[in-house]
Amino acid sequence: MIEAIYADHDGFHKVIFTVGENIILADRTAASSKKDTRNAVGKSLLLEIIDFCLGSQLSGKKGLKSPALKDWSFTMKITLVDETISVTRRLDDSKSVTIEYLSQNNRQKTLSLQEWQQILGEKLFSLPTSLKEEKYAPTARSLLKHFIRTGKESYIDAFRPVPKQKSYAAQIDNAFLLGLDWRNPQSLQLLKDKDASLSALKKAIKDGVIGADTTSVAKLETELILLSRECEETKNNLDRFEVLPQYRDIEEKANSLTVKISRMNEDNFIDGESLKNYEKSIKEPEDVDNEKLVRLFKEAGSILPRNVVKTLDQAKDFHISLIRDRRDFLANTIRSLRESISSRKKALEEAVEERAALLSLLKNKRALDEFTVFQEKYTEKLTRKNILEEEISRKKELGRAKQKLKDERDDIEKRTCADRDEKSSLVDEAICLFDDFLRALYKKSGKLIISAGRNGYEFSTDIEGASSEGKGKMQIFCYDLTLMILARKRGLGIDFLIHDSTIFDGVDSRQCARALELVAYLSEKYDFQYICTMNTDSVPEQDFSADFNYKSKVRLVLNDKDISESLFGIRF
Repeated sequence: MIEAIYADHDGFHKVIFTVGENIILADRTAASSKKDTRNAVGKSLLLEIIDFCLGSQLSGKKGLKSPALKDWSFTMKITLVDETISVTRRLDDSKSVTIEYLSQNNRQKTLSLQEWQQILGEKLFSLPTSLKEEKYAPTARSLLKHFIRTGKESYIDAFRPVPKQKSYAAQIDNAFLLGLDWRNPQSLQLLKDKDASLSALKKAIKDGVIGADTTSVAKLETELILLSRECEETKNNLDRFEVLPQYRDIEEKANSLTVKISRMNEDNFIDGESLKNYEKSIKEPEDVDNEKLVRLFKEAGSILPRNVVKTLDQAKDFHISLIRDRRDFLANTIRSLRESISSRKKALEEAVEERAALLSLLKNKRALDEFTVFQEKYTEKLTRKNILEEEISRKKELGRAKQKLKDERDDIEKRTCADRDEKSSLVDEAICLFDDFLRALYKKSGKLIISAGRNGYEFSTDIEGASSEGKGKMQIFCYDLTLMILARKRGLGIDFLIHDSTIFDGVDSRQCARALELVAYLSEKYDFQYICTMNTDSVPEQDFSADFNYKSKVRLVLNDKDISESLFGIRF
């Protein structure tokens, strides 16, 4: 319970609170001008001070962040469970607090803001210290926002006291406060994180940030099987590959011998044909035919002059001489051809034998450059094989991860629904409390709907005329009261509920009176503290029950008649 709030400046009005209902009023005098507002007296800032002492972070440049307050410090006297302490926190050094243990001879201890928040979590909500290491776990600060709503934005949604609060955070906090298993929405959000990472990976692959083949796994596996076989065959060939350093020289020499052998074969063929002709010619008859010779001379005599025509004997001798010379020529030519062919055959045999030896050597060995090309092709195949293996593995891993996420989400959905069913008594109690409170205000039923499904827990309300501002605010009022009563029944340390005057904006005076009477009754019955701020002209005095004395609940009246009667005692 919060017992008191005070500051280290004399102008500040110390506020004393008690168990039950505590009302802080802001009054506007007749003498105040139109420029004066009840906001200037500090009633809303009082709630910011309480929240500040309870470990909130300050933001913006207004309110407690005003330069006029930079050297101020505030102290809150509070009883946490069974120990009364005072907590002092400075605006110019808000990262730490000073704790004074009033039941321990006023022993003081300075704590970091995180350490103080941890203590609040343990004392007010029984949060174990181990939760500080967990992601998406409820914290003292997130839960406290349901019990001290500051700022107009916190009075828009009953289930989200923090403006623009994430859906998962609202689920976790509301589930915790309603007694449901908050670890289910925590697990769901952690799963969504994994899904987001997986989606980012798939998008990176699709956008080409990460190289990938869009072919199906089955086709890739087929290609891999065939390529693996090719790689194995190529590897075996490489293992048997013997490099001959002089391969190209030997190959060139063998080619040269081939050309030489071809030429010798051609020459032998030509000489062989000539030899046949010469041998045939030399075998022809060599006797002189006298009659033919006489006939020739007669023909010559008819053509040549007489002095040219010789005697028959002379002609015969001449012809014999020609035949002899021809036979000598043929014999010499035949002998020369035979010698050439014989010599060439010997050279040919040697060339053929040498070329055979070279070809045999080339057959069993390979050139270095050929080996290099062969090896490069093998490396290319092996690289493609590795890429395929990685791609197939990645695709299968993505598939397994996707399926695992689906299975995990199915499991979380089952656990969430099972928890909703198992905690039906708690859920029923919350629903009934909310309905009771709405009936007390409007004489009509109000439905608090708590469901479980694929997206975790879902919280909503169904009230006739809920679109009106007044009924919207009273939904929040009734839901906060519901959480307060449930917390008291569960034995949690939280024992205060705080509302700004915004909770009564647009509310009919009759409902406003009933709300104040209802919370006064419940705070006494369940031993908790209710603190609210109001404007004096909003107090529904005419609508209170005859036996309800609201003035006994008023702890402080601030007004704008004189600056000294504002909360801070200064104008800023």
